[in-house]
Order: sequence, then C-alpha cells, then structure tokens
Amino acid sequence: MSFLVHSLGFLELQCNRPADALSVFTDGINRYPNNSHILLGAALTEAKLGEIDRARDLFRRAVKADRRHAHAWQAWGVMEAKDKQWATARTLYEQGLKECPDHGALWQAYGMLEVMAEQYDRARLLFQMGLEKCGRTNVQLLQAFACLEVRTGNLDEAQGLIGEVRTCLRACVSMNPAALALLVGQ
Repeated sequence: MSFLVHSLGFLELQCNRPADALSVFTDGINRYPNNSHILLGAALTEAKLGEIDRARDLFRRAVKADRRHAHAWQAWGVMEAKDKQWATARTLYEQGLKECPDHGALWQAYGMLEVMAEQYDRARLLFQMGLEKCGRTNVQLLQAFACLEVRTGNLDEAQGLIGEVRTCLRACVSMNPAALALLVGQ
C-alpha cells in the first residue's frame, strides 16, 4: 500500500499540484512514518513549496529511516546547494557516497556542486572516482564530466568522453533497437 501512496504523491507533484501532493504524503507519513520513499516525497514537496526547514527535517527523517536511500541523499544535497549551503551539501554527498558508493547520480551531483563552486580540479577528481566506482558506462556521469572539460578548455578530453557516451548509446541501441526512439525523443 505504501507504494501506491508514493506513486500518487509523485503523480500529484509531477502534475504541479504540490498542495495535493503534500496532502497525499502527509497521509502516507501518518500511516507509514518510517517509509523513506514517502518521507522523500514529502521533503521534495515542501522544498517546492519553499518550506526549506520542513524539507530538511523530512530529508533527515528519510535518510535516518534508510541510510542507503541514495536518492534521498542526492535530493537533499541538491536542495542545500540551491540554497547556497555548499558545506552542508558536500557533507550530505559524502555521507551518501559512504552509504551508496556505486550510485552514479550522487557522484554526478557532487561533481556538479564543485563545478558550480568553480572547484574544477575537485570536480574532475569526483567524476573520475565516480566512473571508477560505477563503471565507464554511466552516460550521465560521462556527459557531466565532458561538460566540465569543455568549460575548462580541455576539448580533446571532452571529445574522448563524448566518444565514450556514443559507444554506450550504440551498445544500448544494438541490444534494444526500440531504445533509439527513446534516445531521440520520438
């Protein structure tokens, strides 16, 4: 049943009805107070409504309920970065990566935080570490790394990374030709 609450809440959020989403998630929390996914949905909704302190409390509860909920760590870090709380965001990404070292989106978000802070060497190191942990088939991580290299003028390195992305995508399409429509948006 908690999955249905989670799904309905996120549907309301995706339809840009945050008040309705919050109502669904609040009811879900009352029924399932330690469900990390429902707590995350409520946190994201509160953040969308501008209630940052309430969102922080819900994110805290979500990661306490499930230390390995990588998306909760990532989303909380992204919210803190948007709020210019760089040190807090770094700490959250580091804690998340300690719990979930093979989660590419966490590595990507942490690297992008360092790009925003113009800490390009640190960002480069994070992208490299992420690819070591997650494998060089993580397209989003490769693309973020390539964007960093373009930004810093390392065009040959960027071109090599984009080449890796193309190789990954070709492999995906060769295994499932229907995936081509998804990749080109048809």
